[in-house]
Amino acid sequence: MSNYEQIFEAKNATAETLNGEEAVAAIALATAIADSAIEEVDAEGLAAILFEFEVFAEYSEDEIVEIVDELLAIATEEGVGPLLNTATKALPEEMVWDGFAAAVVLLLDEDELIIPSEKQPYLKKLQEALKLEEEEAQEIIEEVIAAFQESDEEYLDDDDDNDETVVLGGSN
Repeated sequence: MSNYEQIFEAKNATAETLNGEEAVAAIALATAIADSAIEEVDAEGLAAILFEFEVFAEYSEDEIVEIVDELLAIATEEGVGPLLNTATKALPEEMVWDGFAAAVVLLLDEDELIIPSEKQPYLKKLQEALKLEEEEAQEIIEEVIAAFQESDEEYLDDDDDNDETVVLGGSN
């Protein structure tokens, strides 16, 4: 997570304006870049994650890929920090939790269902940038973890359905 310092030190914003959904996607993108590098971001993979969020219910997955691609171009041209600054300013209050949750999903260790310690400073800085109280941030993290646990349980339940034993009766 060495990139996060530069992201949060940026003072300026981009020339572009963003709507609420684009702001959520920009926060997710900034998180993905902070966690790796801009060249390593998989726009389609990120779009698939965002597609699961209720705020993107009106969008097709292809439209979300297009948004992520446009945001990647802005991040490449103007910088990740300015993009994040623009996103945090454009994010409507009712979407702040979605923006933070998108970051949590990207940083979560899916096997351990925790935020690894090396990724926690980024999340804390994002929490501050979004003006989330500690209790709110913790609640969002817990909700994301619960959603992952629920999806794991559903996956396991689906597997159990396929393991049914069928007994065929025969005549004596």
